[in-house]
Formats: sequence, C-alpha cells, structure tokens
Amino acid sequence: MIHLSENWLTEHLIDAEYKQFVLLAYLEGVRKQFHEHLLYPGLAELIEHYRKLHQTRREFEELYKRFPAEMKQFDLKKLEIKFEKAIKNDSLISELEQIIEFSIPKMQEALEEGRSVYADLEKLLKFEAVGLVPLSVDYGYMLMETSENRKTHVYEYHLSIYTQSDDSFRSLSTQYITSITRGAFETPESIKLSLVKERKDLPNPATYYFNAGVMIPFEQAYLPIAKRLLMKELGK
Repeated sequence: MIHLSENWLTEHLIDAEYKQFVLLAYLEGVRKQFHEHLLYPGLAELIEHYRKLHQTRREFEELYKRFPAEMKQFDLKKLEIKFEKAIKNDSLISELEQIIEFSIPKMQEALEEGRSVYADLEKLLKFEAVGLVPLSVDYGYMLMETSENRKTHVYEYHLSIYTQSDDSFRSLSTQYITSITRGAFETPESIKLSLVKERKDLPNPATYYFNAGVMIPFEQAYLPIAKRLLMKELGK
C-alpha cells in the first residue's frame, strides 16, 4: 500500500519543489488505489494528513499573532501609524507555508475522489438484522457474505463508549470468528442459531447480515464500510 510518512512535511529536505514532488507521487498512488476500490487504510491516512496540515497552518497563524507589532512609520499629514510585526517569516517558515498552501487543495481533491468512491460502494452494501434484535446491541455478530462461492465471513463485534473531556465517543471493534460456505438450505438465521449453540458466552446476540452483491476488496473496503454502517445503525 502507498504510504506517506507522518512527518513528511519536516523530515529530510525542506524545499517546496521537492515536497511537491513527494506529495504528488503519493496522491497519484492513493488515487490509483481508490480507483481499484482499495480505500483503506489509504483514505483514513489521507484524512489524517489533511487534518494535520490545517492544524499546522492554524498554529503558524497563531504564532504570528502572538508577536507584538512595532511602529514603523508615523504619517503626520494623515495622522496614521503604520505597524510591522516584530518577527518576520524566515526562509524556513516561508518554505513550509508555501508547501502547506500547495498541499491542502491537492489533498482535498484526492479526498473528494476517495469519498465519492466510498459513497458508491456504501450504496452497494445491503444489511439487515437477523431475527429479533435484543434490548442490548453492544455485543453481537456480523455475517458478511461475499459473491465468491457464497462465502460468509463471521465476525463478533463489540460496541463501546469512551469519554474524553466532555465528549463521548463510540467505537466498534471486531474479531474474526470463522468463514462458512453456505449450502443451498443454509440461511443467516441458521448460521445465527449455530453460533448461539457453539458459543455460550453470547446467548442472545444481536446479529446483522451484510451482502455486497458484487466483488469488493474485503479488508480494504467491505469490512470498514460495513463497520461504519453498523455504527450508524446502532447509534439510532
């Protein structure tokens, strides 16, 4: 998978032309992955790079505001005072700002492509609850059928909520259980019943059945999109 270092902005040579070359090569690889429906982990990494660039730009702006302004000129006729910041952008900061201003719109374009592919794939995924949904849906199973040999991948999921400062966040973790090649008379309901009999730790599990209908890269698209869809469903 194509990868861009977390510290790409400041490591090695800090030169606008060089960094532009590095970024464009990375984005070209990311776009190629998107076109092949290989969304993850590339899309998540690109979002984080984009977020950090905006944060760095804000930090530069705040740093510049903190320095006092010195009187540069007093115009007696107009009764105007012209000020100049006590600090001026040195060559390093200026180079970094140039790289950032070039990079943000380029990353945004690639992000829009990735999000468009994501939206298209999300529309292809169909899912439904299997049987009755219990009162507690914090634990359960995801039955994920692929078009390849009618194979169903079984995952156990766990929904957790953690608090940071005054905000609460929801997290969905999954663990692979098994894969089943469904026979003519095997249904999501029968798979759920088998899981209940075999795994006594979840006697009344919430279970959701997913079907993509078409070939989608499993780890790089199907599973992460399904997890986000389930997060939305459980959050209702």
